[in-house]
Amino acid sequence: ICLKSRVNFYTLLAGIIINSAVLFVAIWLNYFQLSIVWILAILVFFPFFTIIRQLIEHRDELAASDAEYYRSQKRKISRLFNSSIFSRLFGSAGFNKHMIHHWDPHLPFTALDKAEVFLTHCDRTREIMVKSKTTYFSAFKKLWLARK
Repeated sequence: ICLKSRVNFYTLLAGIIINSAVLFVAIWLNYFQLSIVWILAILVFFPFFTIIRQLIEHRDELAASDAEYYRSQKRKISRLFNSSIFSRLFGSAGFNKHMIHHWDPHLPFTALDKAEVFLTHCDRTREIMVKSKTTYFSAFKKLWLARK
């Protein structure tokens, strides 16, 4: 097993153990409502909000809703989000700096803030970053209003 696969495996295993422990303790203490809500959060809400986040980060507001993009070329979209508390929580693991992640995927998420500061010293990247900087709410609103 390569190192990356091993890390992914252990991360998945840790998630399974922690969530199972929460469910086990909730059931053991007769907090059945908590266990039901926890299961819903894992199976419904987390995937839903993850998909919404990915759409906000990558979806082009000019994209046609009836186009089959797996067959045709589309514009590359990646946004740079502000550093608000919501942005840091919703775009977890540094994904509020999503554009920088796409420019250099090998950078660890802990270095994305420093990379943003570094990239602002270059006129070309600063110009792109300023034009692309937004919030999750305004990007969602723009996508919502552009739908056809």
